[in-house]
Amino acid sequence: MSTINTQIDLEYLDSMSGGDTEMRNTLLHMLAEELPKEKDVLAEAAERGDLPAIFQASHSLKSTLAYTGNTEAIRLNEGIEASSRHGLWTAEDQEQLKVLFERMDFLLVALRDLTSE
Repeated sequence: MSTINTQIDLEYLDSMSGGDTEMRNTLLHMLAEELPKEKDVLAEAAERGDLPAIFQASHSLKSTLAYTGNTEAIRLNEGIEASSRHGLWTAEDQEQLKVLFERMDFLLVALRDLTSE
């Protein structure tokens, strides 16, 4: 797997862009723009304890995280999405969210590095 800081799977992005460098760069910029917005929406929903909003934000985040190819972030988000879909919000879910946010912060650093090249 070709990655930057082991965060972004560039091979996956290359396959999604068909090897088109301009398209890959467009996807990277899209990710750099969308990921912080989606993180904020999820954080606000979690702060309110609004399970339907947590589910919706996590569900929306799923497609964005897929483009990063970061399996750890995807796995964490899937757990949060599943719990909130079933009306659960345990201490374990809250811890998973904290770890997801940390992983997203690493992704954002990697995206900044990639989009400033």
